[in-house]
Amino acid sequence: MFFYPASMAKQPRCNCHGFNLIELMVTLSVATILLTMGAPSLRTAIENSRIATQTNELLASI
Repeated sequence: MFFYPASMAKQPRCNCHGFNLIELMVTLSVATILLTMGAPSLRTAIENSRIATQTNELLASI
């Protein structure tokens, strides 16, 4: 028989051990939707950055 200290005996036990499958699937679905929506704007930003870099290098070499 095991006796807990008095301070532990008063604490309620929590049976929450992390995420369940439904929470994980919803989180992954939301993340996928957000990444899908953000990908085209990221591609445009990268292209604009490359164009600006090439323009600056061209102007610097003149």
